[in-house]
Amino acid sequence: MLLSRILQLSRDYCTKREVFGRYLADMPLHMNTLAKMEVDTRGCVLFVMDVCRLLSLGEADMSTESQSYLLRLLVPVLKLFTAKKAVAVISEGLESFGGFGYLEDTGLPVFLRDAQVLPIWEGTTNVLAMDLLRSIVKSDGKTLEAYHWEVHNRLMACKRTGCVDDAIKKCLDNLNQITKSFKSVISNSEAYSVEVVARDFAFAVAEVYTGLVLIEQATSLGGSVNDKAVASRWCSQPISIQPLDCYSTAVPAVDRLLVMDGYRLQIDNVS
Repeated sequence: MLLSRILQLSRDYCTKREVFGRYLADMPLHMNTLAKMEVDTRGCVLFVMDVCRLLSLGEADMSTESQSYLLRLLVPVLKLFTAKKAVAVISEGLESFGGFGYLEDTGLPVFLRDAQVLPIWEGTTNVLAMDLLRSIVKSDGKTLEAYHWEVHNRLMACKRTGCVDDAIKKCLDNLNQITKSFKSVISNSEAYSVEVVARDFAFAVAEVYTGLVLIEQATSLGGSVNDKAVASRWCSQPISIQPLDCYSTAVPAVDRLLVMDGYRLQIDNVS
């Protein structure tokens, strides 16, 4: 996996590179940056594995109707979210090497080029966000309902362990927020643009579900101190949903004015 590989290389390099008389591994700011990369990588890995579990249940004809709806919703979300995370984490990883991260001789730049194709091929981020909306509309909201109760019930099961309570509470609050916000947009199409909310909604769905699988790892029998730290750090971050005013029906017109400001359409005369 590209994320794990660049993290391994960055981790090894920080124990060898000296700056201002200290190894990078001894610099809190540098280690904090690598720690954020580690949190993102662990979250993506667990998200992928959980969706693979759902896919396997479906292929074996063992999934419930709710799990089938959940899988339909999560597939486009998983692809768009992990693809974007891959580009961001790998870019940060190359930066951790300084100038060496840019030089072709090191073989490092190819990581970013390989990652950049992920949010492009097999559906761009916006296309997948619209596919998420389609899954909700075509199922009469059943995919979103399956998602909400799956996350809610599994978080409540984790709550009984007495671990990472703050992370669980934050994840539950975020879950309720995105469900409430999306239903408000859908039910009031005269005031809000469903298309405008699609991208932020997709990322928020992914962020909450990633929080769930990280919490499950932290509260499992084999959950380590580091697993608990990862879950707490992930869930302390704000999710992508913005205040509803950001998705009003006035936004598309303003967006167009901003983008096209100063642009003059050129049409060549054809004789």
